Amino acid sequence: MPRRKMEDMNPGVNPDKANDSIETLTPVEGVNAVESPNMNALELIEVVQLPTFREQLRTIKDRWELVAADCEAMDCTDETLQTVKARRADVNKAFEILEARRKTVKQAVMTPYNRLEDVYRECVTEPYKKAIAALSGKITATENGIKNDCEQRMRAYFDEMRQRERVDWLTWEMGGFKIDMASARAKTPAKLMSLIADFVVGVARDVKSIQDMEYAAEIMDEYKRSRSLGCAIDIVQSRHKRIEEERRQAVAREEAMRREREAVARVEAAAPAAPPVILEPPVKVPAKPAKPEFPESFGFVMHFTSKTQWDAVKPKLLELKEIILKEGIRFD
Repeated sequence: MPRRKMEDMNPGVNPDKANDSIETLTPVEGVNAVESPNMNALELIEVVQLPTFREQLRTIKDRWELVAADCEAMDCTDETLQTVKARRADVNKAFEILEARRKTVKQAVMTPYNRLEDVYRECVTEPYKKAIAALSGKITATENGIKNDCEQRMRAYFDEMRQRERVDWLTWEMGGFKIDMASARAKTPAKLMSLIADFVVGVARDVKSIQDMEYAAEIMDEYKRSRSLGCAIDIVQSRHKRIEEERRQAVAREEAMRREREAVARVEAAAPAAPPVILEPPVKVPAKPAKPEFPESFGFVMHFTSKTQWDAVKPKLLELKEIILKEGIRFD
């Protein structure tokens, strides 16, 4: 493709300069590597012909705007609901026909570019990712080795400092130190050593201050957890305030109970003496009279009063007589 047309396609880019900027990959001095792929990007990927469209869409713009205005002006009521729905169906159908055609044209244009994407991925992107992954892995491993060596030296310096300041309970992890490449490459990482010294000396200074405080053991225990002197003091002081408040409330409750007992005692002492209790002799309960013994022959009179006519009660009295006779009871 002529260079003039490429410039017309990219008016803000000078193709010659763009090509020069990525034309070659110069091997790094001292590195035994295969020859880098010299590339002329304009020759490797070139647009032979831009897609050209033939369309007359502007000829229907006015009609679509009239359709839109007509739809906006339609009055939708219960009587015209079906008419409005039919109008919507017609507009949707017209739009779907144009949309289908637009998608067909887009697919025709994108098909060759998608093939280019596949080839580019196979020939450039995947080898590039492998190369970068390999180089990055080597760089990371080397830098980690350098950092680890520096960290071991700094850990030794940290141990010397904590032993000198007599804070053996302090650990490297508590300091949260980060080894960067600048410190790792330095023969004497002064900045990192200064951070370590400040940390250890500061902790030792706090510990010395705690020793002269009330509740020193408790504050020290909290300080080891938070490594913040102010926070440790606040926690312990708040705890003892709660304990003192609970003790005060307990004393107040006991005092209130004592006063209540004293008030009850005063009331009982002022009350008149109760009269002596006179014990009455026990009341003898008369014995249950024995069942009277009847002689073999004794008499008693039974009166029967019947409200029933004689003719009705006579049979029953005769039955009673028969029962008395059957039981052997004598009577006159």
